[in-house]
Amino acid sequence: MWIRQVDHALLAGLATFFAVALGLGWVAWRPLLGSPVPDGGLLAQLFGYPFLLLSQLSGGHFFRHAAVDNPAALSLFALHVRLFPIWLLSLSAGTALFISGLKPWRRMRHLEGPQLLDGQEAIDAAQREAAKELGGQEPFMWLGPYLPLPKTRWTRGLILYGSPGSGKTVVLQEIVRQLIEANHRGFFYDVKGDLSACWLGMNGTVGLLCPWDKRSLVWDVGRDVRSPSQAQVFAAALVPDAGGDGKFWASAARQLLEGTLISLQNELGINWGWRTLAERLAVDSVFMAERMAKHSPMAELLVKDPTSTTTSSVLATLVGYTKMVQDLARAWSDGEDEAGNFRPSISFTAWAKDKYPAKIRQIIFQAGPDRSMTTALASAILNVLTPELLSAALPDDELGRTIALVLDEASSLGPVPFQGWIERGRSKGLIVCLAVQTLDQIKEVWGEETMHGLGAMIGTHLVFRVQQSVSRDTIAEQFGKARWSVTGVSSTANGTSTTVHEENRAVVQPHELSELGKVTGKRFPMGWGIRAMVALGGDVLTLDFPGVSPPKRRTPHRPAKWTRGPARPGMTPEQTPIERLMLAKQKEIEANAQKEKDKAQNAAALAEMKARQDERRAKAREQARERVLKQTEDTGPMFPYEAATEAEERDHIAWALARTQPAHPDHDPFEPDSTPLQRIHAGANRTTTDTPAP
Repeated sequence: MWIRQVDHALLAGLATFFAVALGLGWVAWRPLLGSPVPDGGLLAQLFGYPFLLLSQLSGGHFFRHAAVDNPAALSLFALHVRLFPIWLLSLSAGTALFISGLKPWRRMRHLEGPQLLDGQEAIDAAQREAAKELGGQEPFMWLGPYLPLPKTRWTRGLILYGSPGSGKTVVLQEIVRQLIEANHRGFFYDVKGDLSACWLGMNGTVGLLCPWDKRSLVWDVGRDVRSPSQAQVFAAALVPDAGGDGKFWASAARQLLEGTLISLQNELGINWGWRTLAERLAVDSVFMAERMAKHSPMAELLVKDPTSTTTSSVLATLVGYTKMVQDLARAWSDGEDEAGNFRPSISFTAWAKDKYPAKIRQIIFQAGPDRSMTTALASAILNVLTPELLSAALPDDELGRTIALVLDEASSLGPVPFQGWIERGRSKGLIVCLAVQTLDQIKEVWGEETMHGLGAMIGTHLVFRVQQSVSRDTIAEQFGKARWSVTGVSSTANGTSTTVHEENRAVVQPHELSELGKVTGKRFPMGWGIRAMVALGGDVLTLDFPGVSPPKRRTPHRPAKWTRGPARPGMTPEQTPIERLMLAKQKEIEANAQKEKDKAQNAAALAEMKARQDERRAKAREQARERVLKQTEDTGPMFPYEAATEAEERDHIAWALARTQPAHPDHDPFEPDSTPLQRIHAGANRTTTDTPAP
């Protein structure tokens, strides 16, 4: 509650003027250096002096009587010597107090709790806090120009809030610069390519990890995923838990991926890479079941039945979650380039150990165009790295060892375990710097409980400009409330009354967060800076950070070959619709011709078969006739039956016709007095001469 009271300022200025003038006049109204006291009295001469001065300055055109009628007209020099300095000093004092009285003031008095400080007051508070924490020791790193902080402050964590373009990267650039110059190990997440352009290759210790960039190192996944526990962590990063109906499918796919990793460990040790892993994942259910039976028997039950829809769904889920593996197989293969030479690689578990022998100390992980792949890869790296950083086998060394994780837009990396880094990594010398846009991102990725616990979890909070939103109110609430004594003044016709009461007020009002951001001025080396609020646990300080623009040493991004061309060039192009139609017609013509050919062949075969059948039938009839003719008369009436029972010579059709075919109407050989032998001969003759072949 700010107030500017002009009447009070004017009254104070006038009172000061009269007090100073009368006081100095009383001192000066006596003989000075041989000059007698002027005639006319102190008050008359003091308050008439302006008219005398104007008369003399105007040559008598104005206020001439002030000089002519002045009792001290003969000794005006004595008046000027005394009264001019008095008026000059009195006016200066009165004006200064008047201007000071115009400055707004608060009718509030702070009782307890943190305050929001700005200007020189904030700078002084920052310097006092820094001196208190340093305790005479050298600062580890500087947070802006006013906060040289010790290592113990940095290991408590740092988080930055702010809308896009609010200046978070300006502060992060300075932190990264100090880490590189001190040659500390660091993992830097580069979202926009700024860090790559400024620091890649600096001192020969800064490397790049980005599968979309041809300058990238290769992640030696075989060395970092060498045990079943590491396989479990890696699989959980690639196949995270899913909610609702997808929970089972995600869990099943994770078990298959874990079993595949274990099979690589058992069979190849550490001598495998992304291409080998991709090949092992690209198998059907039969091969997968055989592999699981050998290396992960429990997972075999998920794909044991190749005809089951459950098996198909589990494998489809695995393919969806491990698309990153297929992409990295194209980008990095098993660590070889096209000529078969091994490319420079990085093992993060080795990098995290003390006395790491390689020259690369800082890793810039650059985000790529595929956000899901970026998230999965970064999450896999950080989750595999976390057990090494927090392992009990790594001795505590907060002041000696330094491993920094600087993550801009940290929420885009997924639920990385930053809580464990801060809680358990402090004694290991681990420094965590996170940057997010809003608290809603924290809530969405890590949960509401984590969002509310940030104030107690992280030691240093920086807030940059935040646009009007619900999240802005939530950020303002993070700074808590303070107790104030408020003086109320009310004016009535009977006078002015004053009341005093106590109330709790928010330390930071939401609208004040929108007033932060870029500021300009000659006090900044580059003419501009970033205004932000800094909370170290006590008062909230509004400080200005000088703008920085490091020189661009490298191109931010150089596309890798696999991103600029086809995956398998030289393959036969797919047919056009017209070509497919013409091919279909050609196949139809060929099919019809083949049908006609087959029909002709079938007809010829049938004709040949019929001819053979006719030939066999004729031959059988002839043989039957000859046998009948050769028999003697005592053969008996059963001879035709006995002849028909001979399997190799009988012909049922011929004998049936011989037994049932009626005689020719013009000639009947079967006379009533004919003998049985004559009737048989007559039937045989009738069969061969009168009956056509069936």
